[in-house]
Amino acid sequence: MKTKIIMLLVMIVIISSKVVAQKNATELANEYLITKGEVIFSFTVKEKAQLNVITKELAIVHYDNDTKIVKVMADKKQFSSFIEKGIPFQVRPEDNIIGDRKMTTDLDSKVATFPLTAYPTYNDYESMMNNFAATYPSLCKLENIGATTEGDKSLLFVKLSDNVGQDEQEPRVMYTSSMHGDEIAGYPMMLDLIDYLLTTYTNPNDPKHAEIKQLLDTNEVWINPLANPDGTFRNSANNTSVANATRGNANNVDLNRNYPDPDDGANPDGNSYQKETLAFMAFADSKHFVLSANFHGGIELVNYPWDTYAGAHPDEDYFVQISSEYRDFCQSNSPSGYFDGRNNGITNGYNWYEVQGGRQDYQIYFKKGREVTIELSNNKTPRANQLVNYWNYNKDALVSFLSQVNYGIRGVVTDAVTNQPIDAKITVIGKERYESWVPTELPEGDYYRPIKAGTYSVLYEAECYEPLTLTGVSVADKTAVIRNVQLTPIGVTPPTGLAVTNIQSSAVGLNWNGATAANYDLRYRAVGSSIWITSSSNSNSITISGLSPATTYEVQVRGNCNSINSDYSDLVNFTTTAVPACAGINSFPYSESFESDFGGWTNQTTDNIDWTRDSQGTPSNATGPSTAQDGTYYLYTESSTNSRGYPNKVAILNSPCIDLTSISGATLEFGYHMFGSSMGSLEVLVSSDDGATFTSVWTKSGNIGNQWNQASVNISSYTGSVIQLQFKGTTGTSWRSDMAIDNVNIRSARFDSGISAMSENTLITNDPANSIIIYPNPVKYGEIFVRGIYSKNSSFTLFNYQGQVIAEDILENNKINVSKLSNGIYFLSINTGKSISTRRFLVHK
Repeated sequence: MKTKIIMLLVMIVIISSKVVAQKNATELANEYLITKGEVIFSFTVKEKAQLNVITKELAIVHYDNDTKIVKVMADKKQFSSFIEKGIPFQVRPEDNIIGDRKMTTDLDSKVATFPLTAYPTYNDYESMMNNFAATYPSLCKLENIGATTEGDKSLLFVKLSDNVGQDEQEPRVMYTSSMHGDEIAGYPMMLDLIDYLLTTYTNPNDPKHAEIKQLLDTNEVWINPLANPDGTFRNSANNTSVANATRGNANNVDLNRNYPDPDDGANPDGNSYQKETLAFMAFADSKHFVLSANFHGGIELVNYPWDTYAGAHPDEDYFVQISSEYRDFCQSNSPSGYFDGRNNGITNGYNWYEVQGGRQDYQIYFKKGREVTIELSNNKTPRANQLVNYWNYNKDALVSFLSQVNYGIRGVVTDAVTNQPIDAKITVIGKERYESWVPTELPEGDYYRPIKAGTYSVLYEAECYEPLTLTGVSVADKTAVIRNVQLTPIGVTPPTGLAVTNIQSSAVGLNWNGATAANYDLRYRAVGSSIWITSSSNSNSITISGLSPATTYEVQVRGNCNSINSDYSDLVNFTTTAVPACAGINSFPYSESFESDFGGWTNQTTDNIDWTRDSQGTPSNATGPSTAQDGTYYLYTESSTNSRGYPNKVAILNSPCIDLTSISGATLEFGYHMFGSSMGSLEVLVSSDDGATFTSVWTKSGNIGNQWNQASVNISSYTGSVIQLQFKGTTGTSWRSDMAIDNVNIRSARFDSGISAMSENTLITNDPANSIIIYPNPVKYGEIFVRGIYSKNSSFTLFNYQGQVIAEDILENNKINVSKLSNGIYFLSINTGKSISTRRFLVHK
């Protein structure tokens, strides 16, 4: 018995200690979230396959395949969601606290020398970059590609090349470091490299002079030492300390999960593209980089593609070769134990752990370059006394990697008739998977195809040209093979097979066969008309709209290549359908508050998310309404689910057809609720061509506050027509963007029959207590007062007798200035957030 009691006590102690430890971990995590906006923590998975789910919810920092321990970064929302899963986790201070590091302002001389022995403050960093360009103006050019999120720092590159002010027929190679703000071994290292390349180039007595001169004479070298300055200098008022550096940017977004993903599409992390991401994408759009590397920390290895695909890249043999060479240089120039992470210093990214939204795969797939990720140090932010060592370990590897851009198959593609350069596509046959072709770059028409030694067939293609295949192209490692190619232009023949699809009352679809054209000109007209309407398309299909119902048209198309047009195709006739009778909304006033169902309104099937009928508040706190504006129910957009409900997810609600042919004017009124710190936008659109096209007639965006608001939209220009309405909600950048609509009304111009007989202070809408009084009435002296308002967030809308909105604003001090109104009858609508009351009044001066 005594033994059992002791065992029970031991178990209680063990369980209690685990509970306390978990509580302490949670408290510690929350401390970091408060001070830094992010937390890094670890937990154990049963099997590696779980990472495929984890990477969609959290940014994976590291994974140990032996221990099955995964390290992740989370912001406040992500951590809160993780806690709900009840998974045990650990928070280690060393993963979250960097501590003091020697900065350049701490140096005795206050003047930094290369190689650097301290981390540059931001001001010193910017000065160094400017000094490089000022000291070596013929070799070095500084380029600012944009401001950071905080706005007080810049994303800086230097371009190194002879004739640096010119764009020559040369390949480009790029280094960029520290997109994770706390992984900054590469930050001073890149500055050391810039200094080394410039001083060695200009010193004929340096043993490496010839090598570096060859590098800069034949290539463009672009280096960005600091890709996330906001993260690196987090919580440093003067940007002078890296002690509180964070992985994410100022918005706590992991920039290496924020790019379009070849497999997972746009915004795979659920965040909008950050300012830093947009700047780098625009930069990559402006220049084609043949080869690049981005530098990180936390382990020591080269990570090669793919990160997002399980399948091997067609050039995996090439990536393994250049990764191994980098590793070999590092190991040769360092003590035993450096640069031997995972598979002795190199790893396939996906085999390590999947990354969605990474820069490496974006650069390869979308920009047709070749890129690797280089992890420089086990300690993400090494102490300053180790910086020179890391520079010495990596110097030869860095220079050798840059030189790789010179090797492979290269040349120029031109027009066989004009000898002008061509925008062409070069594909190595047998290596086509994952769109692994490379482009020529205009205006020179030069191309560069890095590749492992072998003998290949190479396909050259361009729009409006006969394709050409070169066979038996042999290339050795670390050599270049030049293949200049001329392509023969082809004649442009008229498109065939012009067909009409999806005929509607005001729009049709058209498609055709046109293999020899780059783009197409279309013309159509009503049969009997002498005037053609023209359009163009860069594909072999198009939808034309704005057509008249029940009308016969004729249409034809021609192809265009290199400004040479084919003849037009044969004419094809089609007849648009008549406008169908409207069985939807055809009596007024119309009112729908969604009390029993959607009332004939429907969710669109081609958008991202749906409008949902709800009452008593949305599931998320600090966003969405808690009650309806009218009755019990309302419609809202649920934005809580990351990547599904936000960011920028669209929900479209379509009305039934609305027959306005029998009224002389119309006004749409509805209640809307847009409360949430990352609120998106709400838009009303109208179609008068059977849903073929829609025109925006009203929009609101941003957080308006936790109350119902009233909108009034004049749609009188559509009277005499059958229309369809759309409510288009677009969620914001996070889950706090639930928006709602309620109490949709359509009224004729005179506020429907009988309204002119109403007396002053008569209730028109849903104020059941009839509590709101306006006075004086008639108004003689320019102000009207409102009594019975007990809400601080009330708004008002003024209408003239025809139902047109003439003013709307917040109701302040329960009075409204109407001094500019002419004599006549008006209507005042008061929205308290809980009820709407409309009163008739007379202006008589």
